[in-house]
Amino acid sequence: MTQALRIVVPDPGGSATQVQIRRWLKKTGEPILAFEPLFEFETAHRTMEFRSPSVGILSTVTAQPGDFVSVGAVVGTIATGTADPKWTVYHEASWRNDFPLLSQIATWLGWKR
Repeated sequence: MTQALRIVVPDPGGSATQVQIRRWLKKTGEPILAFEPLFEFETAHRTMEFRSPSVGILSTVTAQPGDFVSVGAVVGTIATGTADPKWTVYHEASWRNDFPLLSQIATWLGWKR
């Protein structure tokens, strides 16, 4: 069952109430991994990356590069729980053997073996 996970602009700390989207690092329809950078945003003092909170597919983008958005605003969605066959590579034993730390993270996230 596919679910839509909202991408929410995090609080960068300090007194910033708005951030500017610099660029998206993924395109709509592309698969993404947990903790993979999705977009860059900047405040008056620094530039940061937003990392994906989940595995899925970037399904919508509502804020474009150059847009100013409030902290806590939804700037897109991630489709999670897809049954697409291309996701099987993340569940194969060979992948787990090549990356033991990622295997532990996958187990913690509840991915099936």
